[in-house]
Amino acid sequence: MAEIVLIHPPTIFNPVLFRKKFLSAPLVHYGYGMLYLGSFLIKNGYKIKIINIPELYQWWGCRKELLPSIFSGSHGQTPILFGIELNWMHQSLGAIQLAKRLKKFFPEVFIVFGGVHASLFAKEILLEYSDYVDGVIKGESELSILDLLRKIESGKPPENVSGLVWAKNGKVIENPVTKILENIDEVPPYSPKKLGINKVFVTPAVNIMRGPCSMECIYCIGPRIPYIFGRQKIACHSINWIIEQISILIEEGYKRLFFQDYFWCIGKNNLLKIAQALQKEKINEKLDYFNITSAPGFLDEELLEEFSRAGVDNIDYGVESGSQKVLDTVRRKVTISQIRDSIKISVKKGIIPNTFWMVGFPEETVEDVMKTFQLLKETIELGGLPRWVTPLIVVPKTKLYEEPERYGIKLLFKSFRDYIAFSNTEHNPNAWYPNLITHETKYFKNYDILKMAFILRMLIKRSLNRILEKARENSKIYMKYHPNLTLSEIEKRITSSISVIQGSFW
Repeated sequence: MAEIVLIHPPTIFNPVLFRKKFLSAPLVHYGYGMLYLGSFLIKNGYKIKIINIPELYQWWGCRKELLPSIFSGSHGQTPILFGIELNWMHQSLGAIQLAKRLKKFFPEVFIVFGGVHASLFAKEILLEYSDYVDGVIKGESELSILDLLRKIESGKPPENVSGLVWAKNGKVIENPVTKILENIDEVPPYSPKKLGINKVFVTPAVNIMRGPCSMECIYCIGPRIPYIFGRQKIACHSINWIIEQISILIEEGYKRLFFQDYFWCIGKNNLLKIAQALQKEKINEKLDYFNITSAPGFLDEELLEEFSRAGVDNIDYGVESGSQKVLDTVRRKVTISQIRDSIKISVKKGIIPNTFWMVGFPEETVEDVMKTFQLLKETIELGGLPRWVTPLIVVPKTKLYEEPERYGIKLLFKSFRDYIAFSNTEHNPNAWYPNLITHETKYFKNYDILKMAFILRMLIKRSLNRILEKARENSKIYMKYHPNLTLSEIEKRITSSISVIQGSFW
């Protein structure tokens, strides 16, 4: 049976330096795309080995001389393919360094990258690193990697493999995306136990849907998915599949659950069916923590009621800005009124509303930032819990990245090499990273953007007592919907969240 090794890379391929980098710790967890890919390959008859390099660094360190044995298959067998996850820009340098090392020890093995960041820079990666990166799969990889494996096994070049970017005779070839799964239930739910991975390094997140976000935000790749990854329309998992995935995670000992994709875009009827199915299975009795994500205004009072009864006890809202002018400029279809209402209704329905904030938007002025400060204070009074503050990071392939002049910004990051800075920057407790600001605006230079984010974080930190007071006022509502949730647990979540707000960044 052919064996495939899938690898979650570190931010930097050095155990000593890894511990010093600013985003190494959060990136010790596998991306769930790789877990679903592993499950799909097992279903199709392949043997899988999954390796988490940050896990090796955290627990044992990782000496260079151990590499061949670590990455060999069962009984020292040479795998037929290495798949390296490059989902976040912070993994850029580590992924490249890992590929270079693997090619040294396994020169005949095909090395392929996959994930969001790899997809965004697929051609550039091949142009610069084709000596040790053999290909990049853009977008969804299940059908593509099956075709690629068949080509490898038959000794044929990877022509016509959907979405594969590869090099031939020094020339980069970009195969168009021609295949995606129509029925995404064909991808089995993942089981950390069956995949043979340490459950500590798995964020128990459930994939509900695939496809574009229905928003049109110019700074986000969500609306650009049809152009980048080839999926034109939203595809949803069936209720039975979702329940099976959740049941597997609960059976394997997970007490926390996350819905992190654009599931809130799938329509009210579908959302109600999911919430009601969760209630029927009494999921709320089996979890200690259930988090979902939404843009403000998408989940109405009925939906929040149903999800609360299903066990959801907190929700992440991307508030972003307190200026309606800024929200309109970046085409975020959210109003300040919707933001306030979403927070009020969430509290009313027993769901703690977490809020996320940004600065550094196009056309944003000091006056606009002051409106953000004001809305932050208002949301705290309504019961909101500020969770994160970050400068806007301009991401490749977004409208903002592709049309900077139109939106009045100057790009400071343009290439794959530029974004490697996210791998190679040392941790700063105040999130002071001037070298990671990706742009300047008409009104703010990079240090101005950093300063505004810093002030916003300090405002949140100084508001801890008031946030706790509001949580205590609302605690009876939260505990009415979630009997297992105690006041001490609510306070613990808040103090834990605020304790790290000072270092929050992208």
